[in-house]
Amino acid sequence: MDEVGIPDPEAAIRAYPFQLSGGQRQRVMIAMALALEPDILIADEPTTALDVTTQAQILTLIEDLRRKRGMAVIFITHDFGVVADIADRVIVMKKGEIVEAGPAQEVLLKPQHPYTRALIDAIPRLAQTDAPEQVERTPLLRVEGLQKTFSTGSGTLFGKRRVVKAVQDVSFELYAGETIGIVGESGSGKSTVGRCLVRLLDPDGGRVLMGDVDIAHMSGADLRAQRRKLQMIFQDPFSSLNPRARVSRILTEGLIAYGTPDKGAKARARELLELVGLDESAMKRFPHEFSGGQRQRIGIARALALEPSIIIADEAVSALDVSIQAQVLDLLAELKSRLHLSMLFITHDLRVAARICDRIIVMQKGRIVEAGPVSKVLHDPDTEYTRSLLDAIPGQDYEQALAAAD
Repeated sequence: MDEVGIPDPEAAIRAYPFQLSGGQRQRVMIAMALALEPDILIADEPTTALDVTTQAQILTLIEDLRRKRGMAVIFITHDFGVVADIADRVIVMKKGEIVEAGPAQEVLLKPQHPYTRALIDAIPRLAQTDAPEQVERTPLLRVEGLQKTFSTGSGTLFGKRRVVKAVQDVSFELYAGETIGIVGESGSGKSTVGRCLVRLLDPDGGRVLMGDVDIAHMSGADLRAQRRKLQMIFQDPFSSLNPRARVSRILTEGLIAYGTPDKGAKARARELLELVGLDESAMKRFPHEFSGGQRQRIGIARALALEPSIIIADEAVSALDVSIQAQVLDLLAELKSRLHLSMLFITHDLRVAARICDRIIVMQKGRIVEAGPVSKVLHDPDTEYTRSLLDAIPGQDYEQALAAAD
């Protein structure tokens, strides 16, 4: 436990997994793998679900252990930035076969196979973009002083009370046709903000105004009428869809609950599938019969069913590989333009934020520490915290080499 860098290993060894952060849990998994002192460590997507700073720490840890123990490491990942930073050699696989292999520099900068080139072309980049033109607009959504606190334990003899201020005095405005990215480390409060906005969580304070209507403390029929205007796409396409329901039921449940007749709801479901690039035959199938990217398309279709004006996408592409990620991002951009949507895009991937967002909000420990146009926040940040997030992004030297090659 000490070797893999877990703070206070004496206390951590008695803790349950749910009591540890994502980075600490991954360190425990590495410690388990090292227990028998292997010659080869196989790391299967060990950093995929982690924010950039935690990811950088885990990559540094694996590299330090490799050098110290003289191990070989097989690192399985869909993140080319990670590959560029740690790999000596690269193997590219497609449909169970190796399509390209060689030294990392050769494969990453001079790919020979069309599939490898397609993967590299799909990588989102932190390229400088022009700031959108400033015009006078009326905000579609106004968030004022949003607050949410969680507490665990009873505070009695048998349990120490722990209070977490997940969201503290968060305020921002979202305009029609705009995409705002909310970025930050795990535990920064970004997902809690999204869940408070759609009222999956009840805020402890503040206002959430759609037009002149405050939905933060609404209930009953009034909340039901407003909630359809603001829908969510969830992070995990594997767990956010009911595995026992066919796609037809998944897409029609909300419509029927809001009074659409069964026949009309099914016709709308077929339209939604076409809108997200899936065949009508998907109606009869279960979620497990689809790939991860297809499942996320179904999640997008479900979010669009009630014709909302605002979509909140919570880490909507973090579980997808780069090519599927690029397809889903392109789909979201197309739908936003075609349906005149506004979007709140919650992500820990700053490259993804650069690709799809107009403005970025940076959160740390429940507070907004920086906000502004994408080009300003990502290329001329005001705070040390934002700079630390940018510095932790893997593969920056590789991105510059790609840009020079282009």
